[in-house]
Amino acid sequence: MLFALSYSGYQDWLNKLSSQILLWSVAVTNSILVFTNEWHGLIWNGFTNNEQLDNVLIFQHGPGFYGLFLQIMFSFWRYFFPLESHAKCF
Repeated sequence: MLFALSYSGYQDWLNKLSSQILLWSVAVTNSILVFTNEWHGLIWNGFTNNEQLDNVLIFQHGPGFYGLFLQIMFSFWRYFFPLESHAKCF
């Protein structure tokens, strides 16, 4: 993401502290939620065995997983359907 923004001419936007905090907050929040999942269960609630295949576990996703999934889908949507003011960049 940092490379793409720098390459497309948004270097001055990347130099702002608020922009860097915004970009890094998603990755840091996701990492913290995954590493502390045993305490709160927001990413995974549990695991179940697959009846048809041996040695395969199925994850039971928690609400945090779906929140992160929606955030990623929104990012893809904004990439493929940019705002009218940013459409000339592509």
